[in-house]
Amino acid sequence: MGCLTAGAQDVLDDAARLTDRGDFRGAAALLDGALRVPDLPPARRRQLEFQRDGLERVKKDYSLTKEGLFQELNYSVRDLTPEEFAQWLVEGWFDGRMIDGQMFYLKVSVSNLFFRHAELNARRLDAPDKTAEQQGRLEICRAIKKAAQEEGTPYVLPHHFSCTMTVTTEKDAASPSL
Repeated sequence: MGCLTAGAQDVLDDAARLTDRGDFRGAAALLDGALRVPDLPPARRRQLEFQRDGLERVKKDYSLTKEGLFQELNYSVRDLTPEEFAQWLVEGWFDGRMIDGQMFYLKVSVSNLFFRHAELNARRLDAPDKTAEQQGRLEICRAIKKAAQEEGTPYVLPHHFSCTMTVTTEKDAASPSL
């Protein structure tokens, strides 16, 4: 951020403080106002736009209301009661964030619940069948262990993975310079 003037840095700092307090509307208004400054240097504009975009990304990540989270959990946890859910909230089992006066929870809260509290897997209604995947991993681990013992080194049998990913965005989601 060394290329920013003190005023632009103040805007970024103030917007960060507002965001931390949960005032996303206020932070957005502050950033939008700074972006309307005529003849804004490109480096400053990019930084302000990055911060503005970050607000929207956080809101997309934290998209579940308390009611929405309970509904999602009802699809995934057998015999979930409102009292049990309320206790989980009190105990901080879910990542939540205040956004403009309302608490929102991460949209991955359900999968995180089973990851963090494996004892609930017995009650999981939507558990994917990962038997073949886990069997494949076990075979790889056994082969690595055997090769490491035979060769006397822990660096054996490297694996390379190829992934394909499709990304869909709205038109003009990123500037052409990105």
